[in-house]
Amino acid sequence: MTSASPLTIWTLGHGSRSFDEYVEMLADHDIKEVVDIRSKPLARFQPHFNRDRFRAALTEIDLRYRYLGDKLGGMPKSDKYYDAEGHTLYAPLSSEPWFVAAIDEIKQLGAKHGVALICLEEDPERCHRHLLIGKALSDRGVDVQHIRHAGYLESQQELDDRMGVTAASYAGAAWRSPIPMQGGHGKA
Repeated sequence: MTSASPLTIWTLGHGSRSFDEYVEMLADHDIKEVVDIRSKPLARFQPHFNRDRFRAALTEIDLRYRYLGDKLGGMPKSDKYYDAEGHTLYAPLSSEPWFVAAIDEIKQLGAKHGVALICLEEDPERCHRHLLIGKALSDRGVDVQHIRHAGYLESQQELDDRMGVTAASYAGAAWRSPIPMQGGHGKA
């Protein structure tokens, strides 16, 4: 990567993909490390994506695995990060020192090799990897590319534009998870 090239970080939700399909999508983008940002790294209907099994399978094919869901997951443990409806409040979450440190860690990893952030939800519109993590990385000059079904890419800006997301969407109480995450409703 040259100094003029923007740093790119990819995101990918496993959805209902097989492990082989998932690995093929990673290979298509020269991903060397998977950063798991799921608060609960379990997949009831896709057990090959359960944390221990997933890490072992990736290691077997020389891909690195790192878990940061405890810092970057969409379902933080403290009630102070939720509104009355159970939506995760992204503004207070993103200002925590441990959150900022984890975002910086992702940038450092991405400067060394291809990194993909993984979560359960295939559609980044419904996932914190777009509205929270993608925003935090974009604000730091990172080119965030969401790998979608069939392998096509959608940049953070393209996704914001398509969804009608504006600066006001990222302000105060409006900046929250698209669906309630507290009370058993969420997946991330």
